[in-house]
Amino acid sequence: MLNILLRETPSQRQGTDQSIVVKRRAIYSTANLRNIRGGLQVADGFIQSVRPGSPRMVVNVNYTNGVTWQPGHLFDLLKEILRMRNWNFPRMLEADTIRGDNIREINKLIKGIKVMAPHLEGRSGKRRRPLVISGLHSKSAQTYRFDCNFGHVSVAEYFQMQYNRTLHHPTLCLISIRSNDEILFPIETLMVLPGQLVSKSVKLLPSQVAEVQRVAQDMKPSPRLKSITDSLRSNQVLAYENAPVLVSSNFRIDLRPMISKARLLPPPDVLYRGNARPTIAKGAWNMMRLKVWQSPQPVEKWAICVISPRCDRSTAGNFGRTLVGICAEMGIPLNPNFQVFEGQHPMDTL
Repeated sequence: MLNILLRETPSQRQGTDQSIVVKRRAIYSTANLRNIRGGLQVADGFIQSVRPGSPRMVVNVNYTNGVTWQPGHLFDLLKEILRMRNWNFPRMLEADTIRGDNIREINKLIKGIKVMAPHLEGRSGKRRRPLVISGLHSKSAQTYRFDCNFGHVSVAEYFQMQYNRTLHHPTLCLISIRSNDEILFPIETLMVLPGQLVSKSVKLLPSQVAEVQRVAQDMKPSPRLKSITDSLRSNQVLAYENAPVLVSSNFRIDLRPMISKARLLPPPDVLYRGNARPTIAKGAWNMMRLKVWQSPQPVEKWAICVISPRCDRSTAGNFGRTLVGICAEMGIPLNPNFQVFEGQHPMDTL
C-alpha cells in the first residue's frame, strides 16, 4: 500500500507531463536524454520502495537508467535501427525484395512503438489517440489498393489525391497499425512519440549495452545523491514534498538522506599462474597477461555453426581465430584447426 502511495503522484502527472514515464517501481525523467547509436536515448530514472527499518519505516531510492526510442520521423528511426545492425537501408524494406524472416526480425524491434500521423492531426482540431505499430505489411504504397471515394486506388494515389502529397518512398513496406480493422500507413508519414521505453523483448546490441553502461558510470556518487534529493522536491520527478496524496494519507517523509557507517572490504586474494595477481583498482580487475593457474585439457575438436544470414564464412572464421588467440593468452589450449558450418540447417550438417 505504501509503495502505491509513492507512485501515485508521478503516475497522475504522467498523463499530462510527457517528461515523466512510470514503469512498475521505476520512474523515469526524459528531461535529460542522451542519444546513443541505433535510434536510442538514455533517460535518468529512480527506483523506490518502502522498507521496514529501526525504529521507523524507510524509503529506499536508487538511481537507474532507462532506454527510450528517439522521437521524430519513423523513417529516420528505422534507418538508425537497420544500419546499426548492418542491414541495407532502405533496400531491405523494399516490398518486392524483403523476405519473410526479415519482416519477422524487424517486427520484433518496432512492434508496440507509439506513433502519430501529422496529416490526420490537423483535420479534427484535437489531438488523436496514439497509433500503436503492429508491424510491417508485405505490400507497399504502390501495390496495396483499396476502395474509397476516389475509386479503387493505391495508397500512393490516395495520398496524392487526398492530401496533394507525393510519397518519396512508395516502394517500401507499409506499416500496419494495431486495430480490429486493417489500418496501413506509409513509413514516411508517421512520427514516433517521445518518452517511450524500449520493450524488454527488444534485445540491445552489445555495443549499445556498453554505451548505456558508460552513461551510468559517468554518474558519480555525489551527483547521483544530488539527483535523488532534487527529485524529491515539489514539481520534480518523485515529488515527495507536499504531494497531496501523501499529505492526505498522513504519510510524511523526511527528505534528508540517512547516514550510516560503512567500511571498504579488501578484494579477495586470487592467484594465477606463476603466483601472479591481477591489478585491482576502483572495482575493476585488470586480467591482461594473466594465465589460469593450471591449464585444462586441450579442446581438440570444435566447430562454429552459422545460423544467421547476415554472417558469412569469412566473418565466422575471423571470430574463430580471435577466440583461439584469446584462449591461448589465458593458457587455455584450443585447437586452431576448426570447421565452419553454414546453411539453413548447420546443426544437421554438423
